Amino acid sequence: MPAQLSLDAGIYTFTAVNNGTISHALELTGNGIDGHTPDLAFGPGHSEGFTVTLKPGTYQVFCPIDGHQGLGVQAPLVVH
Repeated sequence: MPAQLSLDAGIYTFTAVNNGTISHALELTGNGIDGHTPDLAFGPGHSEGFTVTLKPGTYQVFCPIDGHQGLGVQAPLVVH
């Protein structure tokens, strides 16, 4: 995952592709938004996504599986 993300305000579809060897998922929170993949854990070789409307502000993008965020599977997202 990149160290930091930056986008303009708007509607976005986020797609998580699991190219790893263990389960992952994707969640985006902040500024009143809590978007996440339908499954909060999906296996290698699969992908899932979600669509959110982002207003200017700061968000956090991360893997919600226990311990993954602490291992660096996260990034701040700044929306202008």
